[in-house]
Amino acid sequence: MHLTVKSVHLDQRFVRLLGCFLTILTLLFAGCSGTGDGPENLEYTDEPGMETVAVLETSRGAITIGFLAEDAPEHVRNFIRLCGTGFYDGTMFHRVAPGYLIQGGDPLSRDDDPENDGTGGYSHNGPGTSLEPEFNGRHHSRGTVSMARSGSPDSAGSQFFIMLTADSELDGKYTAFGEVREGMEVVEEIAQQPGNAVNDVGGVMPRKPQVIEQCRIENRPVQTSTAAGSDPQ
Repeated sequence: MHLTVKSVHLDQRFVRLLGCFLTILTLLFAGCSGTGDGPENLEYTDEPGMETVAVLETSRGAITIGFLAEDAPEHVRNFIRLCGTGFYDGTMFHRVAPGYLIQGGDPLSRDDDPENDGTGGYSHNGPGTSLEPEFNGRHHSRGTVSMARSGSPDSAGSQFFIMLTADSELDGKYTAFGEVREGMEVVEEIAQQPGNAVNDVGGVMPRKPQVIEQCRIENRPVQTSTAAGSDPQ
């Protein structure tokens, strides 16, 4: 009887180990399938009549971003992969300037220390990495999505900003990689939030957190931007 009980116990352990082994095999197979460039929802589609967009579900509503893949392919890839892996979920728009821009994408904005907001971030290649600049002929106009950086041209990582008006001074100095397709009214509302002055760089840090609750990647039929409009002269 003792031997029988012991045998049953070993069988249960074997079943659990076998289950774990099969789970690991499944994950490895999923990670190795396809082109080797990552899950399908982290790739930009080149299917005719379709476009890849990012949908930022914020505490103020949704912002949909279309991409400028021909002008800044690596920056587009970077944003898609960060967004699609949940990197931006729970981060804040930590800097806003009414009538000018909103800035977000810093993972440090999730913590309880507002002093470090705006100082963090890295590219989809991992901590400590950044992107080579892809300055292009796109103008920084209303609805443009561009990559933030420090003084060095190759320091862009995950932080980005959305323009509320045109500023030609930014052209050729920051990499424009997208444009708002829908939700400029949400951008406007976020930009109007009161806050505390951000030293040296201008704008304010909203007192009430303006959260990117979720960022997801979708492929959909091509649509024209609704963000375009006449900028103040």
